[in-house]
Amino acid sequence: MAVQTVRRGSKMSTGKIYKKCFSLLFLLAVCCTFPFYSQDYAASKQRPVFTAAEQDFIARHFLFTVGVPVSRRPISFYDRKSRCFSGIQCDFIRKIAELSGLNFVMVPLDNNESLSDALKNNRCDLVFGIPASGEKDQLIKYTYPYRMATMKFCIKKDRFFSEKESYTIAVGPVSDTFPAVIAQKYQNWTIGTAAEEDLADMVSRGKSDLAAADEYVLRYQLQIPHNENVRIVPDYLCTLPLCAAVSAGQPSFLLSVINKTVAVISQAEKAAILKKNSGSFVYQYSFHDVLYGKRFFIFVTLTLTSLVVFLGFALLIRQKKTKETLTRARISAEAAVNGVNSYLSALSHEIRTPLNVVIELAELSLHAGTATEKQFEYNKKILYSSRILLGAVNAVFDLSVSSSYRLPLSNIPFSLKVLASAVAKMCYADCQHKGIIFELSLKNVEDEVVIGDSNLVKQVLVNLAANAVRFTPEKSKISICFEQQKSTASDKVFYRFNVISDGFKLSEEMCNNLFTSFDHGLVLQNAEYKETGLVFSIVKYFVDSMKGNISVKSVAGKNVVFCIDLPFYRPGRSDIAEASNSAARLSEFETAARHFKPMSIVISGTDKNEAASCTKICEKLNIKCIIVDDPDGLPAELARADLRGVPYRLCMLDYASSGNEVFRLTQAVRSINLSQQPEILVIAYDSDEISANLENSGINYVIKKPLFPSSLFKIFLSLQPEKMETVSSDDYEQVFDFSDKKILAADDSELNLEVLKNLLQVHGAAVVGVESGKQVLDIFSKSAVNEYNFILLDKNMPVLNGLNTAALIRKMERKDAAAIPLFIISADVFSTDSEKFSEYGIDGFLAKPIDPQILFRTLAGCFAFQEKIHGGN
Repeated sequence: MAVQTVRRGSKMSTGKIYKKCFSLLFLLAVCCTFPFYSQDYAASKQRPVFTAAEQDFIARHFLFTVGVPVSRRPISFYDRKSRCFSGIQCDFIRKIAELSGLNFVMVPLDNNESLSDALKNNRCDLVFGIPASGEKDQLIKYTYPYRMATMKFCIKKDRFFSEKESYTIAVGPVSDTFPAVIAQKYQNWTIGTAAEEDLADMVSRGKSDLAAADEYVLRYQLQIPHNENVRIVPDYLCTLPLCAAVSAGQPSFLLSVINKTVAVISQAEKAAILKKNSGSFVYQYSFHDVLYGKRFFIFVTLTLTSLVVFLGFALLIRQKKTKETLTRARISAEAAVNGVNSYLSALSHEIRTPLNVVIELAELSLHAGTATEKQFEYNKKILYSSRILLGAVNAVFDLSVSSSYRLPLSNIPFSLKVLASAVAKMCYADCQHKGIIFELSLKNVEDEVVIGDSNLVKQVLVNLAANAVRFTPEKSKISICFEQQKSTASDKVFYRFNVISDGFKLSEEMCNNLFTSFDHGLVLQNAEYKETGLVFSIVKYFVDSMKGNISVKSVAGKNVVFCIDLPFYRPGRSDIAEASNSAARLSEFETAARHFKPMSIVISGTDKNEAASCTKICEKLNIKCIIVDDPDGLPAELARADLRGVPYRLCMLDYASSGNEVFRLTQAVRSINLSQQPEILVIAYDSDEISANLENSGINYVIKKPLFPSSLFKIFLSLQPEKMETVSSDDYEQVFDFSDKKILAADDSELNLEVLKNLLQVHGAAVVGVESGKQVLDIFSKSAVNEYNFILLDKNMPVLNGLNTAALIRKMERKDAAAIPLFIISADVFSTDSEKFSEYGIDGFLAKPIDPQILFRTLAGCFAFQEKIHGGN
């Protein structure tokens, strides 16, 4: 009989071997998996790698608009008060912008609008959060998915969900793909559309059996007290990959840049964005919610309150006679105010009508090109003085009605560079004529675009500077300084404007009473300088209207310093897009410095403040900056640098300090035999002084003082071999071309009409001018559709005034009658009720005297909007 021997020791040894092998395999799997997690985590610290063409595309395309629904908490939300976007989708957009270098401007979209429709209708350049459609759409291109969205149902708590039942289901209009998925999976369901913020509410009120949306959207809506009887179905409907989408007309580089950026965003970062927003959007209980939760308690309270009110009703009856007396007094006061306003309206019309002719004829004379040099100077002074007179007229009227009306402020984004240029141009010529040195400098300027009333700021500075010119002796100096103050507020910017006049002296008593309306006239009459004080009262009123502060101090026998502190709001990205793309901050320069090639520049003839400012900007951009104090030593410095093999790429000269010596220095530089001739940049307060001699002078660029960072950045960028850009000789004035436009204008004053026609014809517009509203109706009704692009109507015309003419045009059964821009022009600036104008179908108002630049910008904006609308159709 055979016996099988079992070797127990051998069997246990084999088991241990198996266990050790299993442990080793597990450790090996962990070690192999760890690098993937590490690599994924490290990806968050990586940046996408772009080709040279893609980098050039990023540098050349400053802004892209991104359409974002306004109320899809926590996916996206737009706070209209702070004008800020927040939410999961917005954080992904900011992350992609941070990694790619693209500039995105988020624009609000109505929740009832489909993202694909907004893209096709050119409401925006691209959208995020749209599932890639399975059907081919020639108008839209999709990027790689950046997030997976879990779509779920919600139903009433007292109902049981079954896929076999027939339901009515409400979905949001954001995506067309999601309803298609539901229709394919549940063919017996009825699908309806509703705003996303109302989905859970529709289920709660029984208007729909189900609602379907992103899980995060539903969880937020279930926090609302009215939706306390709604629950989320545990089973999810589907997961959708969310992409970004652009219209087919956008450059292909945009898709490739976004795709590469999305690829480097790690799962850890995505999870962090989702966690942050899902926890931060907590429903804030409204007053209506409180009433709903405390309805029984409130009912009792209201009942008791009603009893108290009833007891006090007798007292109210006794006060009825007093109220009637006050009402009669108010009616009498309003009648008195209306009488004053009627008088001021008539007076405004009588003053502004001839002033309009003076200003516009002077403007036309400047551009006629037939005047002698002396006549040209006279016309410039007429135009300057007329505008100062217009500012004084406006100020007197504003001050006259300030007791009854609050001065309206136009809080819109504006460029401090444009403001400084306008102030310098207006003050520099007057100072030159009187032999006064003028200087406008900057200090710590970083935010070049702010939100405020630029016209009021300009009037304050020009009034103070003009007053200083009157009282500053010859060969003295007037200085204006723009200084940005330090601020801890994220949405506000504080600026200090100093106007300093050397040689102008005031006593301490004058300084204390200077801004008191009409109380210090006698004090100043006894002073060395005669002044009524009206200018200072007006300036004080303007500064107070802007919630600022103004003060004055004087060092006896030396100077007078006016200090104006004004608050402004820092614009959001969409505001910057509307204002200008010329504003750049030093932090953005630091980013751009990584792409700059090494180069050197030399500065000669500038004052110390401008040289220091330019040196600071050059340091941010890693540009070597050399200052030559003596302009005559400039050619020798250029020759030495050329011998060392490091020639200068740019030579900066100051026309304000050297005058016509700039042309001599330029010729001296151009006569040197250099291996590489430098570009020559001239800075000046008034470019008109050197424009006549600019041809064949050897000067490459002319920009206006003071030197803002963005102006220098444009010049430096143009010197880069791979980033060539065109820099205009005038960095602020816009060139208008209306050669293909036809305008219909009406004014009962033949002289005003002639001046208006000449102004518009200078820029190529075809103008048909008539003297009554009836003629406008006859000409427009007989014209071809879209023959006219713009209509200007004088408000006060005989037979048929401008308002009634506009109303009759809007009622015409023509395709273009409802769309053509209609603007009213009038010297009566006290009857500019925008609500009243809108009743007549009027689009805007232009005050006489007409500012040509405002008129031209208005026309350009209307024409650009028309082209966009016609292009969209």
